[in-house]
Amino acid sequence: MTIAVLPRLSAIRAFLEEAVATVAQEYEVMVSTGRTEFDEQGLDRQRFQLVVVVGERGEDNELALDELLDSSGERSIKRAVESDRTVDHNAVDTRVLATSGARGFAGDPVRIGAEWTIEVLLEG
Repeated sequence: MTIAVLPRLSAIRAFLEEAVATVAQEYEVMVSTGRTEFDEQGLDRQRFQLVVVVGERGEDNELALDELLDSSGERSIKRAVESDRTVDHNAVDTRVLATSGARGFAGDPVRIGAEWTIEVLLEG
């Protein structure tokens, strides 16, 4: 995928959405731009928040969410995001820092999902 025509942060967000779609295409996925930390050596740490909502609480959806939360499994969000650590040549490095773990999301009925924090290291 070539996304160089987009502004850099938009291109990275689009790339992350596409990477996550490879393992979670049937679920609700949202990627938002988060906190930026500027480094004196010219490297910026850009955070992104990824939310995946699997669906109503139930055994099948809980098992599906467990697969996404796995750090190295076939349907792992971490593995999918870190599969191209340069984010299509837009970044120096990319890593998943943390996940909220399974949690409920408001609605009727309550839905389950999780949130991941992703850090992308950029040349300033």
